[in-house]
Amino acid sequence: MTEVVSTPRGTWGVRTFGSAKGKSVVLLHGFMGSSVDWQMLAESCGEQFRFVALDLPGHGSTDLVEGSSFDMSATVAGVRELIGKTGHDTFHLLGYSMGARVALALALTSPEAVISLVLESGSPGLAGENQRAERRVHDERLAQRLESESLEAFVADWYHQPVFANVTSDRKLIDALRKRCMSNDARMLARSLREIGTGAQPSYWDRLEELTMPTLLIAGGSDHKFLTIANRMTTACPAAEARIVPESGHIVHLEKPLEFAKIVASFWRRIGS
Repeated sequence: MTEVVSTPRGTWGVRTFGSAKGKSVVLLHGFMGSSVDWQMLAESCGEQFRFVALDLPGHGSTDLVEGSSFDMSATVAGVRELIGKTGHDTFHLLGYSMGARVALALALTSPEAVISLVLESGSPGLAGENQRAERRVHDERLAQRLESESLEAFVADWYHQPVFANVTSDRKLIDALRKRCMSNDARMLARSLREIGTGAQPSYWDRLEELTMPTLLIAGGSDHKFLTIANRMTTACPAAEARIVPESGHIVHLEKPLEFAKIVASFWRRIGS
């Protein structure tokens, strides 16, 4: 069940899983997702960890005060404030896709709080301003579609992208994903694209060497774009190691849930607290 936690920036949807005595793990979902997406991971890891899953701005039950920004710096500050309010001073941090970009920014901003970092299908952003400008145009088109078309049609098209081919071949999984996506507000999703999309965020490629906490990069073997990014990131970040999961696409934690859980739990146990 989602708990609503109030902060000066607004109310946040938060779900906790696992043991109250376990090691703290903060989980950040991807675009159109929510804290519910992590339930299978929590169940697979048993009682070794205390998972704190957040609804990021524009998603799930999170509702920021009117006029609040969704941009990367504001989102990171809000997430950090919320985590502190839930009583977790230090924690392992895991983010998927959009959530991985937020997790990376948080780890760079508050390295003293992050015991370890796991980025699933994540990216440090686009290195060049021209690339970011082109991506902002792309994201604006998507935002306008969210504001003018039905959310159902947008979600259906979103999961027809080649990167989600493994997901769409599993009828039960894709139906569950689409249902969860439909619980979001299309207008807020449009704001998310405009304010915290890949084109809007700064590039962190030149800052990867600042990461000193143990860092694990996970990508699916069928997701060639993010497989390549993960390997590039290990070259730029001495603290990072990459794990490629065969026969998986972009959403590794849902496509290969048991293997994903085994990989991250082993990593966290190796790091300790």
